[in-house]
Parts: sequence; C-alpha cells; structure tokens
Amino acid sequence: MALIRERGFHGTTMSLVADHAGVAAGTIYHYFKGKDELIRALYTYNSDRIRDVTTQAIASGDTRKQRFLNTWYRLYEFYIRNAAVLTFFEQYLNSPYHHLEQPSGQFRSPLFHLLEEGMAAGEIRTIKPELLLMLVLGGVSAAAKLKLSGKVRITSDDLRDVAEALWTGIASDSKAKTVRARKPNVKST
Repeated sequence: MALIRERGFHGTTMSLVADHAGVAAGTIYHYFKGKDELIRALYTYNSDRIRDVTTQAIASGDTRKQRFLNTWYRLYEFYIRNAAVLTFFEQYLNSPYHHLEQPSGQFRSPLFHLLEEGMAAGEIRTIKPELLLMLVLGGVSAAAKLKLSGKVRITSDDLRDVAEALWTGIASDSKAKTVRARKPNVKST
C-alpha cells in the first residue's frame, strides 16, 4: 500500500512490490496470479479491517446515536493511524478495479445496517441508505484527510462537534419529515 500511495496503481509493479517486501518476485506470484489479484486482495483485507472496526464500535453503544458516534470516531481514528488505507481506498474506489465489481460490500456493512435500522425505527431520516452511507463515510474521510494534511488543527472537541452535527443532520425530526415531503428539483446524470 505504501508503494501504491506513492506511485499509484499503474506505477506499482510486481518487481517493486517484491523489492519492497524483500522477497523474490516468484514468491509473490506463488500467492497472487498478478498485480490485479494482489490489489483486489488488499482491498478485501482492508475492507475486512474496516468491518471489524465498525462492528466493534456499533457493539459498544447503548443507543443508536451512541453506536453511530462511536463508529464515526473509530473510523476517523483508524484512518489517522492507517493513512495509507485511506489513500488506497480513494484510489481503488475511483479505479476500474472497483467499477468491474459487483455492487459494493459497503452496502452490506454494519454501518449500513445501523442506518437502515434507524430509518425503520423512525430515528434516522428516510433517505436512500446508499447515499446516506456515502455522506457519513465521506465526512469521516474528509475529516481524516484534513487532519493528516496538517493544515488545520483538529481537537477532540472539533471531532465531537462534527460527529454531533452529522447525527443532527441525519436524525429524524418533524422538520426533517417536512423537508423530506417536498421533492427536490434536481436532475441526476
């Protein structure tokens, strides 16, 4: 992932991976048929790591709001500690690798199910859950990228405020239902 972060998918060759790992190229080919399989395996491995973080966070709260906030904080911390994963995911999700796959596993994730359950219970606004998930994950990754850039000092109070604002934005209330009742005049491509 360090090589991919530095050189991108096309600039990362199997011989560079072998050199970086300190093994012969043949050793890598023993485990992976080629670079495409290796990259997909990296995606699966890191998706599983994210799923574990999310599963543990959701299990650690008593209310849906606590579970949501726990998940947001833990994903943020995961990306701060694993910046290469954040970069890798962004590259992967915007690459042909991702576009050739079946619908994303993110839509079967514990966070996705938490959002769906919240909608069913009337606690979270009724919004297409795939879009809602992207809003949440986009907020986490944007906050982590901002912190990692070093351009803005982000405190724990700042993180709490952002996560709370996001929860407030997705939480169902009488205003949310009124706004949702009006159909937006937006064309999608």
